[in-house]
Formats: sequence, structure tokens, C-alpha cells
Amino acid sequence: ELYPQVYITSDLFWFGVEGNLASWQRFGNWINELNSGMSDLPNSERFIIKEKVKGIDNELDQIKTIYTYLQESTRYINISIDEGGLKTYPASYVVKNRYGDCKALTNYMKSALEVVGISSFYTLVNAGSVIEKISVDFPGQHFNHVILAVPVKTDTLWLDCTSDYAFNYLGTFTQNRHVLLTNGMNSKILKTPALKKEDVLVDRTIEYRTIQDKTVLTESISAKGNMYEAFSSISSNYNPKQVKEIIEDHFLFSSFSLDSFKITTTESDSIFLKLYQSSESFNKHFGNEIMWEINPLTLPNLEKPIKRQYPIRINYPRYWKENHTFLLPTQKEATFIPENQKIASKFGEYTIEFENHHDKIIVKRMFFLKGGEYELQEYPEFYTFMMDVINRDNQNKILIK
Repeated sequence: ELYPQVYITSDLFWFGVEGNLASWQRFGNWINELNSGMSDLPNSERFIIKEKVKGIDNELDQIKTIYTYLQESTRYINISIDEGGLKTYPASYVVKNRYGDCKALTNYMKSALEVVGISSFYTLVNAGSVIEKISVDFPGQHFNHVILAVPVKTDTLWLDCTSDYAFNYLGTFTQNRHVLLTNGMNSKILKTPALKKEDVLVDRTIEYRTIQDKTVLTESISAKGNMYEAFSSISSNYNPKQVKEIIEDHFLFSSFSLDSFKITTTESDSIFLKLYQSSESFNKHFGNEIMWEINPLTLPNLEKPIKRQYPIRINYPRYWKENHTFLLPTQKEATFIPENQKIASKFGEYTIEFENHHDKIIVKRMFFLKGGEYELQEYPEFYTFMMDVINRDNQNKILIK
């Protein structure tokens, strides 16, 4: 994206059927013609779909019911034989095999919605955890994935038919992208919604209890966004032993070991974790005082502005809220608590607040990093903000007498 480029393509081509790249409308029309006749749901499957939505009058609930049936009855397998890289397999193929790639599963879902009279549109997107922009002024095959756009009364639903995530959840894989909605000569470039602050919230509640010299930590996490996606995938595809190893590698507080855990999934775009940890070295003794240190945030290593050569892109926002409660042992009192801090910038915000009660100390921490793109000349300001957060966050030490 940062260098001059030359794109070369042919206006006219033949791939399955004759195509034309003179405009997005003609390219979208070629996709539709290539996939013509593929909505061949068997009568037995049409009957099942009608039975699934029987008695459901709300259109949104009908769409959700059919999407849930798709998720429960099919699985994703990539198919790229012959024209399979761009042409869908028929809906009957998915019914027979109960699997398909993104094109086949999207075509199946589109066909299933047609059974109950709901229109939808086969939509091309360049997917991935990193946003790679496409050239909207140069029609062509810039895409690697297919999703389904379903217009409803006041909005558009975006359904990834290969996903096990919540209904109408695109997530980090396809959010904030230019897409080609195919509708014959009415095909057009649109953009999927960007993840907002509330879509990526990770809310953590941690309680520390000291039993003799051992510290027991109980942590409850409500996770959305990237962490929701990660744990949805982990809990579905790994056995309990493997999940435990992943948590131990990436989510334990320093000096703590994992005693047990529980993961709870819901139908919404969030997941809940319960972690039980313990440590015999969390209490650091200095004479007649004990030091407690709050684990710092996990933030990226940044090069100094003098070494930075390119603009910066934050693909989606990060938003963490934490509530740490330290239960004071009998006959113990705090002798030092850091001051409250707040750091605000156009790039985000960091706050930390300390409350000293007679039997506990409560620490509330929040970090928000905006998504967006910033020019190279803005990087020194971004670097300063991040380093201010890192430096302040490494000073959260409490002394107990």
C-alpha cells in the first residue's frame, strides 16, 4: 500500500463463463452467472428448513434459526478443485456431504433463506486478522473469502457461514473491510462495520486472598472481541489438557500457577472464564512489610520514533477493564498505596484508581486503545502515549505492614 504499484488485468476473460472486469458491476454480474443454478436444495432439505421456522413470524428470528441450523449441521472444508477456487459447489452438495468451503456454505445459506422468502447477497471480502486494503478504483479479484449480506428492515446482517461465533458477528476477521456485494449489474462496493469500543471489552474481576504465606487468586473474565474469538476456538477445538496449557502459557499472572478453570460459552458475542490460581511467592517480604505488585498490562514493544519508517495501523480497538480486590489479612494494614492516575490522548486512555478500605484494597484499572490509521509524523505522539502508559503501569506496588 505504501509504494507505487502497477495492476494488470484483462477486461474480458473466460473462467467458467465469459467475464468482464471493466467495472465492479460487471465483475459482480460474472460471479452471479458463474454460480447460476447452484441453489438446488433437495425437497427434503426445504421441508426441514420450513419446519425449523414453523410458528416463527419474526424475520430476524427466522434468519437466526436457519443460521444456527447451518452451524450445527455442517462443517467447513476448503475445496479448490478445478473452478472451486472461485465457483461455488451447489447447495445439494452441502446437503449430501454436510460440509463445504466458504462459497458453498454461503450459497447454501442463501438458498435456505430463499425457501422462506428472504433475500440475501453473496458477498466477497478480503479477510484476515490484519486489514489489507483493496484498490476500490480497480475492479478485480482482490478477495479471499465469501460472506452473506442479509438486508433487514433498518440494517444489514453480515453472516460468516464458516464461523462458529455468535449470530451476526463478523469479528476481527472481516470487520471494517471493503466488500463486493454481488447483485448482477447492481453489484456494488460496500464496507463492513468496524468493531467499536463496546465490541471488544475484556472485563476482569480478580480477588486476592492470603492464607498464611500462600496467595489464592480467583479471576472472572467476561471477554468480547479478539479474546472471545480465541477462547471460542480453543474451547471447541482442543481437549481440556491442551486448553489448560494454553491458559498457563498466555493468561497466568506472574509467579502464579493454575489450579483449575472453567469456560462458559453463550449465544451472544462474549465468553466467560473462571480461573483459580495460587502462588507461594506473590508476597515479597521486606523487613516487617510485604509488597504486592499488580501484573502490568500486556502491551506491544514499540520502536523509538527515530527508527520508525512507516505509518501505523491499529486494526481494531482494545478495551480492558479490571477490578482487583486485595483482602487484607488480620492485623495487616497498608503503609503505601500509589496515587490515582489518568492518561488521556487522541489514541486512547488509561486510568488507575486505588481505594483503601479497612479490610481490603480495591484497584480499578482501565485501558482503551483506539483503532485507526496514523501518519508517520503522528508516531512520536503515539509512542509517547504508549510509553506513558507502560511506565505508569509498571509502578503499581502496594506495601502492607
